[in-house]
Amino acid sequence: MPANDKMPGPFAGIPADCIAFLRDLAANNDRDWYQANKGRFESSCLKPALDLITALQTPLAGLDPPLSASPKMNGSLRRLHRDMRFSKDKRPFAPRLHMIFWAGSHPMRAPGIHIVIAPDHFGTGAGHWAFQPPALARYRAALDNPTALKSLASALAAAEKDGCVLDAPVLKRLPRDIAEDHPAARFFRHKGLVVKSHENGHPDALFGDNAAALVLGHVRALHPLVAWIARHVGE
Repeated sequence: MPANDKMPGPFAGIPADCIAFLRDLAANNDRDWYQANKGRFESSCLKPALDLITALQTPLAGLDPPLSASPKMNGSLRRLHRDMRFSKDKRPFAPRLHMIFWAGSHPMRAPGIHIVIAPDHFGTGAGHWAFQPPALARYRAALDNPTALKSLASALAAAEKDGCVLDAPVLKRLPRDIAEDHPAARFFRHKGLVVKSHENGHPDALFGDNAAALVLGHVRALHPLVAWIARHVGE
């Protein structure tokens, strides 16, 4: 069996109480409530999330390029605690499970695929939020390559078929040296590439033994975009 066809390991699904806990946390977003309910978080949310990540390690390692799936907090699972230092929103917790699988050295620097389980929706996304100047130069050079541009369009089409659309561009105008009729004109207005799904409800499969296969299907659909960034842009 080819490596990229490996199936995930066993996983029983996300418990229904995980969603109930996230809803309760959203309604009681303070440290005292969380401390009183920390055991519930660990059993209904934390352990299942880490088990799901573990179940995906082998098939994700078989992709080209491989994706890292690290079953630990601040590995593939983002912290619940929010960084409030520069935010007017002083709520201490983000009531969601946010998982990331990345192609590169670090989950916050490399392109990756994001899976979010929130109180009212299940979301997916992929890409790289903002290219640093050297990476941005490589990105723009790739847009001048017809073959690379064609593969980018194909990767975005695969993501859109899976329900993810490209974020709005950050630049109102094209860079000075890019003509309006350039074949990649619309992409030159981006300084990163991120696709996201609409905030749909929770699929039934998330709560059963097909949950890992559900997530793997989304990862495979979004992987071409991550692969494109990894190969043409890097970190």
